[in-house]
Amino acid sequence: LSPFLMSIVFSLFFSVLLTTLLVPPMIALGKQIGMVDRPNPRKVHHGVIPRSGGLAVILGMLAPFALLVKFTPFLVGVAAGGLLLLATGLVDDLRDLGWRWKLAGQIAASFLSVYLSGLEFDRPVEFWPGYLWDLDLIGRPLTVLFLVACINCINLADGLDGLAGGMCLLIFASTGLLGYLDRNFPLIALSTCIIGALIGFLRYNTHPAIVFLGDTGSQFLG
Repeated sequence: LSPFLMSIVFSLFFSVLLTTLLVPPMIALGKQIGMVDRPNPRKVHHGVIPRSGGLAVILGMLAPFALLVKFTPFLVGVAAGGLLLLATGLVDDLRDLGWRWKLAGQIAASFLSVYLSGLEFDRPVEFWPGYLWDLDLIGRPLTVLFLVACINCINLADGLDGLAGGMCLLIFASTGLLGYLDRNFPLIALSTCIIGALIGFLRYNTHPAIVFLGDTGSQFLG
């Protein structure tokens, strides 16, 4: 095996193993500190389910990823936004923030990522043949809006057993394939580590789920 393939296989198995081992103590921690999802008429589960699984996924993904990749300004920007989402998600899982505070945190995290990483829509868009629209003026606001939409898509899906985790598994498998076609090693490594962490988590999140991602995990993945 080539060193590249060996590192990818190692990161996949390391993230699966680490997350699998981390979920049970995170379940116990969630119950102990009150980070739980209680049943109500809008929800389909009947018992009290810890929503601390996202912490295991994040730790299980970050540990092998930090060993594989040197952090560039782009990755620092993405990590900074992710850590801000992690913080707001933790507060929400513990205190149930209102939607205004959650949205403010999502916008702040998205803006921080865009500002620090330089990630933005910057290519002309052809809305119809022969007409190009330059996105220079609205590229960054449009990117922030797109990121907030992605965060909420995953966040709102974390209510049915395996739904949010399964969606993210498919998304990052596709992203990893695109990274492979583009020979983008950091993107391949990131996707592989997240896939491994999600495989380890879904062992406990498929029906009947005994743990949820929580806002901490679902917003971070979004």
